[in-house]
Amino acid sequence: MQDSVVLLGEIAFAGNWGANKVKVRINDGAWQEAILQPENDPPTWHFWRYDWAGNLGRHTVAVRAVDGMGEPQTDEVREPHPEGASGYHIIPIEVFG
Repeated sequence: MQDSVVLLGEIAFAGNWGANKVKVRINDGAWQEAILQPENDPPTWHFWRYDWAGNLGRHTVAVRAVDGMGEPQTDEVREPHPEGASGYHIIPIEVFG
């Protein structure tokens, strides 16, 4: 069956530095840049979206932010206290026809 566009989106948070970019990885593919909406006030939260030419089946989506200093979010999982959570946001999805 032909690929269809799958709309992915969420809110990115990057603390006091703000989110400069958001990148999305499908399965174990390359990181792709998502589209950020203009900054909110304060500029720490961003809505983002990624239009993926997805195919049917089960997939894993990973998301990471790149902060205003150009540092990408680390994959190291850390609890929120005392310095804030870290790690990629990873979710399974299934695309139906």
